Amino acid sequence: MICMYKRDSAILQGDSGGPAFAQGKDGKFYQVGINVDMYTSESFSRFSSWELPSELPSTVASISTDVSYYCPWIEETTGGEIKCQIFKPTPIVPKFRKYIDLNFLKMKFFFQFY
Repeated sequence: MICMYKRDSAILQGDSGGPAFAQGKDGKFYQVGINVDMYTSESFSRFSSWELPSELPSTVASISTDVSYYCPWIEETTGGEIKCQIFKPTPIVPKFRKYIDLNFLKMKFFFQFY
């Protein structure tokens, strides 16, 4: 899972199943995930001991599935039409980063906020 936060954007109702993109150093956008859900600072605190940045009245974090895990299946299913690539993401210095192991959910998250 990928958790993303940006002050001026988030996935909203109806965005589930859509692509999550990251911009590479080459300026192109690459699909890195599939949008799943979003959490507000209020709902996020229910399973975390820390809080999201609170610049907005209700800060929103987007949750996406990491598609890199599915690369072999994607390439095989599309007959090689779609190829997974390694790309160099645009360097962003986050305000903070934190890794949380949520074993009770059988998921691991790496959070990067900017």
